[in-house]
Amino acid sequence: MRSAVALLIAFLILLPAAATGNQQSTLYGWVIVPAVDGGGGGSLLNVTVLIKYPGTGQARVMTEVGENNVDELTRSSMIMAFMTSSLLAGYHWGLFDVVITIKTRERVSGPSGGFAVALLTYSMLLSMRNVSLSEYAVTGAISPEGLSSRVGGVDTKCRVAQSQGLYLMLPTSNARDLTRACVRNLPVTGLLEAYEIMSGMSPLAGNLTLRMPERFNPAMRRAALELINLTEAARGALSPQARQNLARAREQLDRSPYSAASFAFAAYAEALRIQYEQAVQRGGPGQLRQEIERVRAEQRELRKELDSREREGSVYYVEFLATAYTRLADANSSLMAAENVLNRGGSVAEAINYLSFARARIETVKVWLRTAEAVKEDRPKIFEQDVKRAVILFGNYVEAATNYAIRYVEHVIRYYSPANAESLRMGAQIVDSLRKEAKAALEANNYVAAIGFYREAFSRSISTLFVPPDIADRAFADDYRRELKNVLYLLSSYAYSKGLVSGLSPAYLEFSRVRYEYGDFGASVALMQEAVASTVLWSSLAISRNLPPRVSAPGNVGGESPLPSPEQPLLTPLTYAYALVFIAAAFTLGMILAMWLILRISWRVPSSYLCREREVFQDEIAQLPPPQGR
Repeated sequence: MRSAVALLIAFLILLPAAATGNQQSTLYGWVIVPAVDGGGGGSLLNVTVLIKYPGTGQARVMTEVGENNVDELTRSSMIMAFMTSSLLAGYHWGLFDVVITIKTRERVSGPSGGFAVALLTYSMLLSMRNVSLSEYAVTGAISPEGLSSRVGGVDTKCRVAQSQGLYLMLPTSNARDLTRACVRNLPVTGLLEAYEIMSGMSPLAGNLTLRMPERFNPAMRRAALELINLTEAARGALSPQARQNLARAREQLDRSPYSAASFAFAAYAEALRIQYEQAVQRGGPGQLRQEIERVRAEQRELRKELDSREREGSVYYVEFLATAYTRLADANSSLMAAENVLNRGGSVAEAINYLSFARARIETVKVWLRTAEAVKEDRPKIFEQDVKRAVILFGNYVEAATNYAIRYVEHVIRYYSPANAESLRMGAQIVDSLRKEAKAALEANNYVAAIGFYREAFSRSISTLFVPPDIADRAFADDYRRELKNVLYLLSSYAYSKGLVSGLSPAYLEFSRVRYEYGDFGASVALMQEAVASTVLWSSLAISRNLPPRVSAPGNVGGESPLPSPEQPLLTPLTYAYALVFIAAAFTLGMILAMWLILRISWRVPSSYLCREREVFQDEIAQLPPPQGR
């Protein structure tokens, strides 16, 4: 009986603990976002973020009157903000559900609240506490690699922020748009710098040494020599730009082989441009269409060769093979652009630029295919199922970035009618085409190809969404290079912690340094962005299994709101149900025990008492005199 009771008690105690997997908790935060209305006036909006854990990656963006009052660009920028901040904080966005509420009843449009939401969410997830950013009014569009991108109306926004005693935190690229009246301003390049200024703490633990695989430099040196020879063999005089790139290629041949190959590629593309111009002068524009078809046929043959290769090996092999697909996609995009220009009767010179770039890209496909084979047996190894998982996670991020970029282009063309509207529209079409190719490759189980196409779509989305300042001086370049380097090291640390490495990121980092030394500051920053873009692939896979720790929230923002780990979750409705079962069972057990004790007492204590009373009574009867007759 005692054993049964003990087992029942243990079962009832452990029963609620077995049901904690679905328990949910929340984090809450708010930030002030300045806005410009249709009449040119300014206002301050309160934007709140509610994060639930565990979740399914669902994101909702709304105003006080619901979701229909938010345009698609605002929605996509806010979703990108949440995903970017999650990535940089080291957690996969699919772990959470988020509700972003813009406290207004008016219709909301534009991307200028994205950076504020990203900064708030990053602060919340990094500290796992409720957060209020009450000292700043924050404006800026968010770029998928964590940079704060240019927005409009910053002087009006600064005026309304100053009127409430706040500093305006704005993109560095907008700093020159401010008038002297805006004295309370704080330009920032990206999330990490903004967080460091706001909190006084750097989110970085230290730097990493990013290394290229051993066989990479010899492969790039060979590629550089081949491209140099092709350039010199091209018919026609070389332009000053081509000569400069050739000189740089030779100078970097032994110092930085990847830089040498890149300079040689640029020289070869320029030599092809001159060659095509001469061909058009001799035979007319029809020569271009013939050359486009010839390059497209070569592209199709290379695609067949790429598709025939194994789809697992070293991490470097997968990355470089995906890069071959990326270069193939780049060539195809340039061919599409050339055809588009010709079909709409555009500039022949513009079509030639696209065609020469595409033809030169074909040569780099061959280079990356050889380089991939050279590192196939290196370590670490990765198998096809891991590659599949990587492309799904990476693709999810890229889908958000491309959707954001396409909406951004639509917004700019509709409201600003820029002079380069046709070029922007063409770029958005290419981004959309690339992500469709990636989806098709994914459905065909060609995961390496899907990575390549997504990677190219991602790169083009970043260049669309990040509107840099005129990076003609070293100070701007230094600011952006510092921020991007910190992002690169942060994401690389996540990847390295799971044994994942990138061979492309250190190559881009090295080339960025070389371009910086030559004074090509804008190109140097763009290459840092490419390095970060390459790192997102492996870091998104690395963080996919990270789980947040249990912490508590400060009392000044809604009281305690801990975000638990699976080992220490909070109560949910399901847990309450189990608790009620436990209480009812414990009550029933208590009643059973009480009745058992009562019966036990009634059986033993009263019976012994009655026995003693009977004995006394019998003794008294024995002492009585015998009865007398009448």
